[in-house]
This record gives sequence, structure tokens and C-alpha cells, in this order.
Amino acid sequence: MALEKTIGPYQIVRPLGKGGMGEVSLAYDTRLNRHVALKALLAGKSAGDMRTRLIREARAAAALSHPGIASIFDILDDGESAFIVMEFVEGRTLAEAIEQQRPSPAEALNYIRQLCDAVDAAHERGIIHRDLKPANVMVGVDGRLKILDFGLARERVTADQPTQTGTLAKGIVGTVGYIAPEQLLGRMIDHRADIYALGTIAFQLLTWRLPFEERDPLAYALAATAQDAPLADTIEPTLGRDVAIVLSRALARDPQSRYGSARQLARDLDSAVGGTAISTGPVAVAPAPAPRRRLWMAASAIASLIAVGAAGFALRSPARPTPGAPVPFVVTPTMSRGGSDASISAAGLNAVLLANLSQVRDLSVIRAVDAPVDTSPATIGPLLQKLDGRWGLHTAVTTNGPRWTIAATLTQRDLGAAAWEGSFTGDAVSASQQLLEGVAAVLVRKHVIDTLPDAQRVRLLTLPTRDSQAMQKYSEARLRLNGANEAGDAREAARLLEDAVARDPSFALAFAALSDAYSALYSRTKDAAFVAQAQTAAEQALTLDPTQGAVQVTLAQINYQTGHLDQALQATDRAITLQPSNDAAYRLRGRILAQQGKTEPALDSLDRAIALRPNNASHHENKAFILYRASRYAEAADEYRRVVALSPDYANGYQMLGTSLHRLGDISQAIGNYEHAVRLGPNPETYSNLALSYYDAGRFEDALKAYQESARRDPHRPMVHRNLGDVFEKLGRRRDAEAAYVAAIDAANARLAVNPQDADTIGLVALCEAKLNRGRDAERHIAEAQAIRPDSVDVAARAAEVYAILRQLDRSIQSLKAAISLGLSPTVARANEELRNLRQLPAFVEVTSANRGPTPQGGR
Repeated sequence: MALEKTIGPYQIVRPLGKGGMGEVSLAYDTRLNRHVALKALLAGKSAGDMRTRLIREARAAAALSHPGIASIFDILDDGESAFIVMEFVEGRTLAEAIEQQRPSPAEALNYIRQLCDAVDAAHERGIIHRDLKPANVMVGVDGRLKILDFGLARERVTADQPTQTGTLAKGIVGTVGYIAPEQLLGRMIDHRADIYALGTIAFQLLTWRLPFEERDPLAYALAATAQDAPLADTIEPTLGRDVAIVLSRALARDPQSRYGSARQLARDLDSAVGGTAISTGPVAVAPAPAPRRRLWMAASAIASLIAVGAAGFALRSPARPTPGAPVPFVVTPTMSRGGSDASISAAGLNAVLLANLSQVRDLSVIRAVDAPVDTSPATIGPLLQKLDGRWGLHTAVTTNGPRWTIAATLTQRDLGAAAWEGSFTGDAVSASQQLLEGVAAVLVRKHVIDTLPDAQRVRLLTLPTRDSQAMQKYSEARLRLNGANEAGDAREAARLLEDAVARDPSFALAFAALSDAYSALYSRTKDAAFVAQAQTAAEQALTLDPTQGAVQVTLAQINYQTGHLDQALQATDRAITLQPSNDAAYRLRGRILAQQGKTEPALDSLDRAIALRPNNASHHENKAFILYRASRYAEAADEYRRVVALSPDYANGYQMLGTSLHRLGDISQAIGNYEHAVRLGPNPETYSNLALSYYDAGRFEDALKAYQESARRDPHRPMVHRNLGDVFEKLGRRRDAEAAYVAAIDAANARLAVNPQDADTIGLVALCEAKLNRGRDAERHIAEAQAIRPDSVDVAARAAEVYAILRQLDRSIQSLKAAISLGLSPTVARANEELRNLRQLPAFVEVTSANRGPTPQGGR
């Protein structure tokens, strides 16, 4: 935002710099004849929510009155631009002071006392800084310190000396060198994150170096989360052990082990310097260097929390190899030779192979869909050619009780023959370990990759669990989740996974799958308790091993389900960075982008998922739904035809094909597809859509029966209750209609308790309130929905309906114009019954005059 020469009563003097929130200028207050610092908050739609929070935080921080905290004088906000007016402190930053000259011990202690006093005062008022560092502290010409930006640090991470910006999980704030370990790990923080930063500054002032000197975000995160800070007296012996103990307590990795207040830190530091007793408690002492594997796990965990880079995330799609590019490496589904136990074992082994091979950076793993019956070059060669793979790994597993035998073949496309074969026998863990070690040796020996560095070797060879029974339970649960259509399947999967993690509490992939099972149970039951369980399981998986793409996808799914779309998108980006062949990550990424109204990027992400697994019906289904939501019904119908061709027994495919045809005005074909879907697998959605087709055909009694059956099967779907209300209205049963609209609002509010940012559901609440003549409530809720998703065609169309029912016709027309500009089909608008109050208006005729053609039905 470019600053004007005058902002209200403030005359701009010169720019002072630019930070994460916006530009800062020196200004002159013409009313009070003083200089101030004027911070212009970033503008634009993407910054709107952040600006609102910053203003709220600034108002809270303005209540702080302490000589060690720069005051906030004023807040200017006209809705378009916002400025925070702060005390201008003449002098230099503490970072500059440290860089220019090492402070004497007396000066350092004086600075630390001042900082502790100021921080303690803010904490007493419940305000946390979140980004304490020497660059945010001014040293005045009188030697007094003042902390800047108290309470204003929001959604940014910086790396000072040199500057290098990245993004941490869940929008965490912090600066490399000073950020607390719990912030790095994406956990909830409190005032003790500031205590950690204070301890770091004190350590720096007294030793003239940071506890962890790594400048790169990843290297720093590795050190700060995997190791304890060194004792300060090992660097500066003159400090003495008591001072070192005080600093160590401030820098404890576990927040529970830190000082509870800055006052306690200052008091103990004074005691240590004065030679009197300090408070007792455990001290975290830096251990001997950890084994290489432990260090790698810590590094990988933090790597997944740090964004790909300031330039942003770049999608990667399968491509022909170029010099230095990863080798395209095809993994076929593991075949089972035996009964159901072998099938389960095969699924688990294949999941391990895909996950571990995807960790090797020099490989671009491609998941094949079809498993060849044999491993001859005549079979594998064409498959590699089709998938553009240079190498292929084919496996088969035979089980005899707990004993596994794995047969493996590596085929080189250019050679036209098997390059390696092996057979491995043992329990599930030992046989899998032997296989991975054999593959690792071949990768180097056959020059599939030039080298296999230690870190990559660990990634390839580390099994997700060492417990064979836990692995078997995980494999069976994954099979159940892949085919789960009813809540019972998801419950059994959850039971198996609960057993698996009880056997092996370090089994990250099982926790991720458990989160998926709970999410599936929520989708089927709408019991909000499952959301909390899914969140807990996902966070545990993330803590154990965020390097797995599946773990990141699980985290993305739960964030998506609870409406945290930005965090969900970051997790899918991390999943793809960790595992570029993760088609599930591309699929979910597409759904998230579509929810944000970014249709073309969403479709591009789905196309990438389809390129990785072209015969996966779920990818085509998600692409079809995005097209449907974008009112591209003919394209959606074509895509749904691909879905039913790939999965001819899939009821939902026929249901949504019918819905697309319904929108295109082909009601008879729609009814035929709906009825076929009911025969294949009756479910609430199918009955609901069948009811809608009956409604649009004027068969209201049939529609009532179908809607009632849908509501019986799933009483938690607000849209079904809304539609029931409309049918009752058609049948002249007003009281029943009102009861149905109230039930719709109740069901919607239950959903909003889980995801309060669900603009579509808020809009549905507004519609039902309008039908119940609750005008003020309806206006408030539709405005809330529009504020959350201002670029949503569905929300704009819903606003047109709400205002039409409330007979605010001008506002309805304006909302309709917005919806059509966003992509709503004019023919759909003309057919929408909720807009019948507008149909005689010239403005309605004008705005819906384009695209005349067959009038689609079902404008609901």
C-alpha cells in the first residue's frame, strides 16, 4: 500500500521500512506536535481477515501502559485502508546494538531486566508478543529499551541474518533463532513462547551468540526441536553454572519446564549473578550427539512444517526424464497368493513400498493401477511404456500364518528384461525389511540413482512399524476404508486402527488412517465428537512423522473438514513436496481450491491426480463435482459417465450423473439414473435427488415419500429438511413446512459447530429463516455467508433467493447479477422457484436474457 503524504492529521515524513504487516513511515502528528510511527496494514481481499485481527489485537495492546513497551496511540480504519499509529522511538534496534558492539555484562543484565519487566507487564494483561527478537526492541538514546509490536505479531515467520521467509504449519508466527519449539511443531502456544524468546535474547546478550546458530529455517528447526540448548557457561565460562541453569530453564524445549513468568526469570538471574540460591527444578542439559536416524527424523519432521519457499508452491506433474531429473519408477500393486490374509498383507506391503520409495528424492514414483499376472518383459514392458516409467518394481506376497514370502522383480524398460529378482521370507517386518534392503542395493548397483545418501537410505529402509500384528491390522483397516460405504465399515476400520496404535504408539501411518476413519464416521453420522477424535489422531500422526505424504494428506483432510482451508492447502502442498506421486494429495488440493472459488486451478490439480492414476474413479468424480459446482453441467455429465464406466456398481456415480442431466433439463433421464442408483445402493443422497426430480416433475406425493426416506436414513442433512419443507408447502401443509424449516436450521447449526466458516450452510440457514419470516436473522446470516465467501457463485445465488423471499427485490436483483457474473447459468436462474417474485421485473428479464436454451430443472 503506497502511503499518501497526509493520513488524517498525520503528515508523512519519510519511510522507515516494511514489515510482515505493511509499510511503516515516520509521520508528524499535527494536533499534538510530535513524531509517530505510522504502520499501514496490508490491503486486499487476501489480507482482510488478517487486518481485522490485527486491529483487534492493536486495540487490546493499546491498553498497555509501560515504559518498556512502545505505545499505540491511534487506529485509523475507514473500511478500505487501516493504519496503526504508534510511539516513535528514536535510537537503534537492539539487533543493531549487538551487531555494532558487544554489551558489557552489566549492560546485558540491565537490558535483560528491562525486557523481563516489560514482558511481564504485558503477560499480566493477557497479551502475548509471539515474535520477540532484538529487531523488535528499540534502544533509546537514554539507554532505555522499548518493545515494538506487542500483540501485533500475526501469521508470519521471518529468518533474520540473512532474511529468508517461509511459512510454518497452521499460520504460526516466529523468527528463526528465537521461535519456541512448540511453535515450530504447530502446537498451541501461550505466554511461555515469549519466555523462550526472552531466554534466547538473554543467552545472546551474555554469550554474544545464539543458542542455535543455524540461519536456515530447516536447520534451526532441526536443532531447536531435537536438541536441548547448550549450557551458557560452556561457551562463556565467566558466567558460572547458576546463570547457565537459569538460561537453560528459560530455553527448555518443554514449555512446562520453563519459567512461568518473566518476573521469575529476572529474579533467578539476579540471584545467580549475586551468588544467592536460585529456585530448584529440572535442568535440560544438551545430550551427546544423537544417532543419525534420530536426527534425520527430527529434520524431516520440521521440513514438512516449513513451506516450499517464498516463491510459493509449484505443482509437479509426471514428465519425461531430463538430465538430473528424478527417475520415473513404476510400482505395481502387490499381488496376493493365497486367501484373504494374503490380500490384506499385499495391501499393506504395497502401501509401505509406495511410501518409502517416494521418500527417495532421486525417484519419481508412479503408482500403477493394474497388477500384471506375471513379470515377464512382455507384460511389464508395455506397462512401463504406457506410464512413461524407466524402471518398474513388481511384488507378490504369499502368507502361511505369520510367515511371509515376498517375490520381487525389477524391470528396466530400455533393457527389455528383468534386471533383478529376489525372494524374501520371514515375518511381515523382517520380510519387508529384506525386500527394502534388496531394492536399495539394486538402486545403487544398477545406477538407477547415482548415490544413496545416508538420509535417503534411512527414509527408504525405515518401516512404519516393527510390529507385524499392528501392520496387519493397519492393512485390513485401509482395505475397509477404501471400500467403506456405510458407517459400520468405518467403525470396524477405526477399531482395527485403535488396536494397531495400542500395539505400536509410534505408528504414524496408523494414526493417520485412524484420523481418516473418524472423519469418515463424521461424514456418515454427523456426530461432532468424531471430528475431535480425528483432529487428535491427525496431530499425533504429525508429531510422530510428518515426512509421510499420507500424514500430511490426513492433516489436510481434517483442516478441510473443519473449514481451515489455508492450513489444509498448505498440508497438501507439503504432501506433494514430500511425495510428488501422491495422487490423493492432488485430489484433495483440487477440492480445497474449488471450495475457495478457484475453479481452474482446482481442475488443474484434479487433472494431475488423473494423470497419476487415470483409472481412479474417485479422481474423475471429484473433477465432475467441481465442474458441476461451476455450472458446467454438460462437462460434469461427461465426467460422471467416466465414473460409472470405471465403477459400474457405484450408486453415487449414477446419482450425480442424474443430477447433472437434471440441471440440463433432461428430467426423464435424470429420474432413470436416480432410480438405478437407488437399486444399486439406496442412500440418503440418492433418495434426496430422486425426490427432487419427482418434485420438478410435479409428483409431490412421490417427492414427499422420497425425502422422508432420505431424512430417515440421515436426519442430520439440513438440505433434506429444507426440501421437505418446500414439498409440504406445495401440499398446503404449512405447519409441517415450518417444522421442517426449523429442523433444517437445527441440523445446519450442528454442522456449523464443527465448521463455523461453512458459508453454504450459513446461507441455507438464512434461506430457511426467510421462509419462516425471520427477516432480520435471514439478512444477518446471508451477510455473514457473503463476508466469508464473497466470490462464491452459490452464496451469491443464495443471497438472491433470500432477498427475493423477503421481497427486497432490488437487493435480490443485485445479488443475482453478481451470481451470474460469477458463473451462474441464466437459464438456471430463470427456472429457480425462489426467484419467482422477480420474474415480471424488466431487470430480471434483462439480467437473465443471455444463454437462452432448454430450461434446466431443479433450481434448488
